[in-house]
Amino acid sequence: MGGITPLTKVCSGKVAVVGNGAISESDRRGINSGYYDCVVRFNDMKNITSGETATVHATRYTRYSMNKFPGLSLHKDGFSPIILPIVAKESDMDYGMCEDHACLPPYLVHEKNDGESKEEVMDTSIFDDCYHCKSRIFDCKQSYSSNGASSGTLIIDLLESDPSVSSIDVFGMNWNGSKLHMDFLQSNLVSSCCTKCDIHKSPSSEYNPFK
Repeated sequence: MGGITPLTKVCSGKVAVVGNGAISESDRRGINSGYYDCVVRFNDMKNITSGETATVHATRYTRYSMNKFPGLSLHKDGFSPIILPIVAKESDMDYGMCEDHACLPPYLVHEKNDGESKEEVMDTSIFDDCYHCKSRIFDCKQSYSSNGASSGTLIIDLLESDPSVSSIDVFGMNWNGSKLHMDFLQSNLVSSCCTKCDIHKSPSSEYNPFK
């Protein structure tokens, strides 16, 4: 997976990838300093505060569920990152999210259907060029878990394989969350395979310190 994608149009050079875990105040200042050419945030953006920056909002949520999360209320206050929808299949796409905001084409991810449908779900691998994946030290097929890779790892994989991206600084991620994601089952996968990444240690070992 990876290579040149629609994300390339808005993310290149020095990129900050900001997960939903805890971040230090020095990291927060760095993220918002203007140093990065692109800042990507995810899903409910738990650690964002008013006035902070985001270039791309990669999300598995629809416009209906987005209203439940405080961080997402910033979309209503003139905060307008480009939305990158992450969906299991094209028919899941809610284009209503794109009525008031610019959207990239949806990015398809492996997720097993939890309803009655028996249709096949797509299965791809991440970090195709990584030695640890090729040698099967890690299982890098998304079907290794029921919900494939986490949103953060999906985007890191895209950025890693994009020649226009020079560096990836990762904040607010510790891969200690639900084992529904294949990268959480193999928590050293990203640190072993992302050669462009500088993973800033989260001040909390909890995946969701904002419960």
